[in-house]
Amino acid sequence: MLFRSKQYEVSKLVRPSVSGNEAGYIVKWKGYLKESDNTWQSRERLLEDIPKMVHSFDKEFQVVWTTGRNGRISYKWKINK
Repeated sequence: MLFRSKQYEVSKLVRPSVSGNEAGYIVKWKGYLKESDNTWQSRERLLEDIPKMVHSFDKEFQVVWTTGRNGRISYKWKINK
């Protein structure tokens, strides 16, 4: 992913998340060790940049995104142990 002319590489997707009413994920960046360095990124953007990683994560953790009658986005997922 390219931000402000600097290339950042996704290490892994940590968990699904909703910000405002937009689906996304908490992202851990390669080379950044602190949890506070993780950031929220929109699912739409990640699907453009790293579609295989998003689909693999969704499949592994059985992520299901839904939109309620009120228009709010939510998700369910299963943490494999």
